[in-house]
Amino acid sequence: MNELLSLLMGVGALSSLRHDDAVARQGIMNHQTGAHLLDMTIARDATEMSIPESYAVQGLSMSQAPREAIAANTAVRTPNAA
Repeated sequence: MNELLSLLMGVGALSSLRHDDAVARQGIMNHQTGAHLLDMTIARDATEMSIPESYAVQGLSMSQAPREAIAANTAVRTPNAA
């Protein structure tokens, strides 16, 4: 057994196996990083508004301001029944 180990050590087979394992682990980590970035990109694209969309939302909210002001002014009073 010692002869086999010394032969493997002399040839460098064990170090190359260790190197292959490190390369495989790095490949898996790179794949996981890429998959995470892809997930984040999909989530960002699904939720992030474009500039025209943000202007449209802003305009819509501003168009509701007069209605909200009237509602706030009349909510504290009861209409006079007389």
